[in-house]
Amino acid sequence: MGSNTVSVCPHCGATDIGIGYQLGAGQLYADLYAYHASGECCNVEHLLCKSCGAILHSRAVRPELFRSHTRAREQELFDHLEAHGILLCNTSKDMPSLDSLGYTMEHIAGLIERHEVFYCTAYKKRSTYLSRRAYRLLLRARGRYEPKGEEKPVYDALRRRELAQKDELRSDTGLEKQAFDKAFNALLENLTVTAFSGTRLNHNWYGYVYCTAERWEKESEGLHTNADPKEELKKLFDGVMDEKSMALLWK
Repeated sequence: MGSNTVSVCPHCGATDIGIGYQLGAGQLYADLYAYHASGECCNVEHLLCKSCGAILHSRAVRPELFRSHTRAREQELFDHLEAHGILLCNTSKDMPSLDSLGYTMEHIAGLIERHEVFYCTAYKKRSTYLSRRAYRLLLRARGRYEPKGEEKPVYDALRRRELAQKDELRSDTGLEKQAFDKAFNALLENLTVTAFSGTRLNHNWYGYVYCTAERWEKESEGLHTNADPKEELKKLFDGVMDEKSMALLWK
């Protein structure tokens, strides 16, 4: 913030505007209990009148640390997914992503919490978000996947728990990390498990609590149509991906 943001004090008419910083215990925290937990925080910057001392303007130096107070941005993201059906997490030359559209993990996590988005790695093994409609159509186009090999104990462990984090599932199965990750990733890729909710790890990343796709479907509105699912998906994805890329999704 430059000193030219405010040029005249509205209280005394002075034009000598200063800038100062609120540091240490006066920092702004992103969480009610963050001070005790050494959580993320930032300094507060003030513009002040050097004549009468009035504080004229204040700002958090790192506003990205803080949670949104309203759901306006989440609604914008939801509307985009409803219109186009699919979105990647990270920047890609192939199609829109959270990054390229100016959204954050916080915005998508809110939609995941309300079961309005199906998380998977169906597109080129990349973190992918599908609208409820896109998921249902893609499931019909592909057919439901049956876990095999080391995927089955991972899937069965998740079905027994209903909700679990990855480390809990790995402990249940006793699989080595490499084998577990390979099996779990295959389940994500084949629309068999998904994120049920999110845990905020820091201001730009969330850890997921997972469930089976069938468990997620119980919390999500259904889609009933007799139309060809592939043709419906082509209409939905039109404008965000080409037909060759679409074909990879239901191969």
